[in-house]
Amino acid sequence: MYMNKRIITIVVSLLVLAMSVTLLLVFMLGKNKNDDSEYYKPLNCIVRDLKISVGQRVDDFYQINDKTAKVSIKVDNKDVIEINESYLEGKKSGRVNVTLEIENTKEKLTKTFVVEVFEIGHKFKINTIEFCDFDYNSSSLTIFDNSALFEIEIFDLMNNKIENLNLSYDYDKNSFNVLYEFGQFHVFDIKNADNITFNCPTINYSFSINIIFKPNFD
Repeated sequence: MYMNKRIITIVVSLLVLAMSVTLLLVFMLGKNKNDDSEYYKPLNCIVRDLKISVGQRVDDFYQINDKTAKVSIKVDNKDVIEINESYLEGKKSGRVNVTLEIENTKEKLTKTFVVEVFEIGHKFKINTIEFCDFDYNSSSLTIFDNSALFEIEIFDLMNNKIENLNLSYDYDKNSFNVLYEFGQFHVFDIKNADNITFNCPTINYSFSINIIFKPNFD
């Protein structure tokens, strides 16, 4: 009888040990199975809309948090930009929609952005304030009194205003005088028709306007 109890004790101990080992294996296998999901970060891609000039190249125009992901690129106008996974470059002026399709072993992601390409160049705008009128066809400022006030704005060819112009100007002081203050040009002491040449060295841009004097005195 003593031997039977001893055998029973040994059998129970072995069963407990077997169950313990089984539970340990289940725990470890389950832990390993969940390792990927525990540390996996959702697929993400960062893009932004771009404005570039013809010939300008942009490297690394997107950022993906998974370097193993596959990327395919679609554009709706292949004439505007040259593009691959490494860079894009402006070919001609225009606007193009770019679609990135990103895929890894777990998920797919689609990102879109816009690229606007513009020709290199600038244009000016004359805002007349007092006693004058400007004709863009002849680039002429007609003044109707002894003096006139106007201001100048400069834009790139995508209509983005250029700030901090630091304009210089040149004219014949025997024909009239020009004073620049508070963002405005004041033409006065007008004797003869002539022109003013404006220079903006920061963007390497210059232009001239003709001054025409047509007094309208009562």
